Amino acid sequence: EVSSEELAPPEPTGIVVVELFSSQACMFCPKADGYLNKLAEMENVIPLSCHVDYFDIKKGSLAKPFCTKRQSDFSKTLRSGPKYTPQMVINGKYDSVGYKKEQITSSLFKAGNDKIPLIDIKPADSTTRFSIALPATEPGTYEIWVAITEQPITRSIIIGKNKGQSVLYENIVSDLSSAMAWDGKAQNVTLTAGMDAGKKTLAVFAQNALTGDIIAAGQYKRPARPISAPLEGELKLNP
Repeated sequence: EVSSEELAPPEPTGIVVVELFSSQACMFCPKADGYLNKLAEMENVIPLSCHVDYFDIKKGSLAKPFCTKRQSDFSKTLRSGPKYTPQMVINGKYDSVGYKKEQITSSLFKAGNDKIPLIDIKPADSTTRFSIALPATEPGTYEIWVAITEQPITRSIIIGKNKGQSVLYENIVSDLSSAMAWDGKAQNVTLTAGMDAGKKTLAVFAQNALTGDIIAAGQYKRPARPISAPLEGELKLNP
């Protein structure tokens, strides 16, 4: 097992966005899911677990078509070749095999020096409206993306190569959308995003529309919900 200290970038000076493209059908993905869970413990890391639908189990799926679309977009900007799982993309610019510690550590070392500024996120007048403070950065053509993640779940995989395994999934992306274009000037905006009790975090990040590089990011963490009863003996929510 790999500790968060082993994977941590040295004295990070900015935010690090880690996107894991995973699948419950992938034999090596549980190890990558565990790595991401460790990274999620670090304050400077924004972890996003996106399950693809082109390689998946048929029952109890966590996959989303937008995850496949996003990974496809990265395969073009990163020139990483055909899509594969598990893949970790860090700050939109570093590609690592999601279960190979050496590759992940190398990418984190680089990402820790990117000096990505923080996007400040605060609740506005309700649980669905948030005030977003975009910091001034180099002028350019950017997209503001909004990602919502679920509370952690433990799921027993009942078919496929991982049959019989019980896997803790954290930061599963349940919604991902491009909210607006941005030119890099300091700006305060209000965004609408559904953050009910089943949601864990709201992540907002600015991405270069041409290169895919993430140049600013932030997240709002919702207080954890209580443990709920398992669903049909297969699913339970963790605090």
